[in-house]
Amino acid sequence: MKLELYIDEAGNTHTDWFNNDQPYFIYGGWLIDATRKYKIEQYINRLPIKKNNIELKSNIFRNEKNYKEFVNIFNQMINVYHSVPFFNISNKKFLTAAKIIESFFDSKYNKSLNNNILSSNIYNTTELKICLASYILLNDRHEIISDFSNIIKNNYCSYNEILSIKEKLIELFSVELKIVANSLLSIDDNGLSKIQNELDVKEDV
Repeated sequence: MKLELYIDEAGNTHTDWFNNDQPYFIYGGWLIDATRKYKIEQYINRLPIKKNNIELKSNIFRNEKNYKEFVNIFNQMINVYHSVPFFNISNKKFLTAAKIIESFFDSKYNKSLNNNILSSNIYNTTELKICLASYILLNDRHEIISDFSNIIKNNYCSYNEILSIKEKLIELFSVELKIVANSLLSIDDNGLSKIQNELDVKEDV
């Protein structure tokens, strides 16, 4: 069986990851049997619903009548055309927190990272980084995510901004995760400059 994947996105705010109006980035679509492709196209084209540039946009289904049609389309796609729907929903603030962890807990810059913090096992390392990103997201009383989001959005930061984020991370992790906080102390001025380069930002002149 040959399969085809059709995908679209929603919530794309480009580098503005701290956008409270659109806090989630979503990929969604259908996995279909390629032999049913043209039957599906014919079915969609026959629908008595106004299309926007041949697409069925979500705002079309906001009234009660069209919402019922949406439910019908969804059922038809699954039960008649045997298609598989999928969705991937990402919290942009969590993605920002994950990027913070990738930046400040890279062994190229954070020289104290060892088996006490990051295991050599890739799976365990990934799980730990997810946990640290989650910890930042759930305990971010210092607005670290907001500060880092501005760097991503503006593609620019000063040395003092990077240093400030490091200091806020130390303060945050010191409450319950002292071994993690202490590892950040090993990031010297050279390490902070390398993090700037990794983020592809312009330095102060």
